[in-house]
Amino acid sequence: MNVRQTTLASLAAMLLISGGTFALVACGSDDNNSSNNNGNGNNNGNGNGNTADSVGSVTITGMHTKSTYGDTNMTIISAAFYSEPQAGGSTGSLPLGCKTIDLANVDAGTGTDAGPSPTPVSAGDITVTVSDNDPATLTWDNANNLYVVSPFPIMENWITGGDDVSVDAKGDVIPAFSANFKAPHNPTFTSDLTAMEQGSDYELTWDNGADSAGAEQIEVTLLNTAGGAMKSVICVFDSSAGTGTIPKAQLTDLGAGDSVSFSAMSTTATRASAGNNKVDVSAMAMYSDTAKIQ
Repeated sequence: MNVRQTTLASLAAMLLISGGTFALVACGSDDNNSSNNNGNGNNNGNGNGNTADSVGSVTITGMHTKSTYGDTNMTIISAAFYSEPQAGGSTGSLPLGCKTIDLANVDAGTGTDAGPSPTPVSAGDITVTVSDNDPATLTWDNANNLYVVSPFPIMENWITGGDDVSVDAKGDVIPAFSANFKAPHNPTFTSDLTAMEQGSDYELTWDNGADSAGAEQIEVTLLNTAGGAMKSVICVFDSSAGTGTIPKAQLTDLGAGDSVSFSAMSTTATRASAGNNKVDVSAMAMYSDTAKIQ
């Protein structure tokens, strides 16, 4: 996971209050994947799993929120592709383990010029179908160099755990590709999130219906802003295990807090070809809550 992904995960932990989010991401990538897990359950921050340079993405985000005005369900779909590879996203094959991120240093920069932003290009019309629901279509707006989706948004429970998902792009500047896979399950956590202690490992447990080892991952993000510390811990677990350990070293890094943001993203993934490019396709379901560290 790169710095940008870490920042987005932490922002999600701060902004999501209740409900769950489904997101589908397709990232075209090369075959140069790297992994750097030090073997003791602690990811040292350089491992990327199936993360690689990409030529684009398709994102389906279904959000369930609760408020005093009632429940709201919607699915928002977007897509963007580029003629040159860009930094890739996680695909559900990240190294297992935990790492600490000091968000105060995330935007420090390297002193180098990142250059101009790339211009988006078309991969042709993209059809996204979930089980027997009516499909959504993304069409290329050549005048504005962007994709337009119809319908937008989809106001219903359009995607749920275990659904069959298919993505088909007709191809254009980016060649045609297709992918078929299952949507992940939204996790239900069974351990007490208010019982974390700095001096002890914490055993996180959950139940989400995942029954195939390695087919789904859960990426947990803890964020503590008490005292302006802005520390975050990210852990990746095999979803089918139903349990994962957050080491005391990471809880000590976070420090004590009564309102530690907790988010978990369950992910499934597959890989397709778009001409000479590889397309990593993943679906994500997000849970959010509040934890306490003593």
